Amino acid sequence: MKTKTERHNSGRALVLTALISLSLIVSAHPVETGENKMSVLQIGEKGPPLDFQLISGAPSPTWKDLEGKVVLVDFWTTWCSPCVAAFPALNQLHQEFAGKDVAFFSVTYEPALFVRQFLEKHPLESTIGIDNTLGVFKSFHAWAIPVVFIFGRDGRLMTAVHVDHLDAALISQALSGKIEDVRQPEPYQDPAGAETYFGKLQRELQQKYPNPKS
Repeated sequence: MKTKTERHNSGRALVLTALISLSLIVSAHPVETGENKMSVLQIGEKGPPLDFQLISGAPSPTWKDLEGKVVLVDFWTTWCSPCVAAFPALNQLHQEFAGKDVAFFSVTYEPALFVRQFLEKHPLESTIGIDNTLGVFKSFHAWAIPVVFIFGRDGRLMTAVHVDHLDAALISQALSGKIEDVRQPEPYQDPAGAETYFGKLQRELQQKYPNPKS
């Protein structure tokens, strides 16, 4: 018998297929408007506030806490097939850079209880962040998931990549202080539409999986 989490994901199969197809179309045909050009973080820009909550319930670290480290912020959801497919590679990178000045964060907008149940079957070793308000997705312009932002030791953006293009060589370059030219993700064509859609999914899940009362 399927679990509640599995039924939730199965029920969205058609919608997700359409969304992934739209994402591919957008990537192939970017709209070069001034508004869209501004809908991504710029190389060299200071990282937006890390206003997510850790899955444990603790607050996230600040950029001051992370000073001197290369910081990877990966945006994902349970329904995003490419996001979940990348878990084994992310786990391998996490292990490979254990003990080094690298911090891995994987941020979703889905409720902590729901995410914990999902991760029981799909382990992810990154520090899991929960964006309860979509504020972090919005400030990072992280609508075209999966996307990974790589920040240098000074907290400034070095590059952003599709998770499939993240590898040990790229992280090593970030540790050295210089990343070779990497193609940046295209701006998402309809950030307002994505925010509305993500918000709808988030509200539905928050009703089903409310935060435990303290």
